[in-house]
Amino acid sequence: MRRDLHLLAAGPAMLEALHTLGQGYARLGPAAQSRLRQTYVAANPQPLGERDRLVEGAGPEAYHRAHARFHPWLREWARTRAWGDLLLVDLRGNVVDSTHKQGDFATNLLTGPWRDTGLARVVKPLLDQPVAGVASFAGFAFYAPNEYRPASFLALPLFDGFSVESPHPPWSGVGKGVVW
Repeated sequence: MRRDLHLLAAGPAMLEALHTLGQGYARLGPAAQSRLRQTYVAANPQPLGERDRLVEGAGPEAYHRAHARFHPWLREWARTRAWGDLLLVDLRGNVVDSTHKQGDFATNLLTGPWRDTGLARVVKPLLDQPVAGVASFAGFAFYAPNEYRPASFLALPLFDGFSVESPHPPWSGVGKGVVW
């Protein structure tokens, strides 16, 4: 699983997915959480456990186009590896995508209802002090968004390399978010 996560995080497509979905999320402003949860969770025509079948939400928002572009690939990646879910978290701690659209989708792991969970525990250190190639792990524990079934978490920071706007030296990379 760790090797697969490293392969996924190393590819430019994952960075593009996080960047594009993150921008779409940010463009929705303060209403992002409620609007995305309404579209992809509450109003999702698929039953719980099959919410990943919704590829594109209705509406002109950039997020929906980005979701339609990347969701099938992310869903297939998670499905072929028998991962329980695949989440993308931006630098502000927002879960900007989740293949299964459970209760943790479109929430904030630093301030929201799941801030004291195993998921938040693996993400926080990677947002505070990310190190390229160094993963964070939390062992099995009951997890409410997973219908209170046990879940474990493995996360890895994503980097885009040197950025002129970054105070980091060119060899250190610039943290862009976390993939789980």
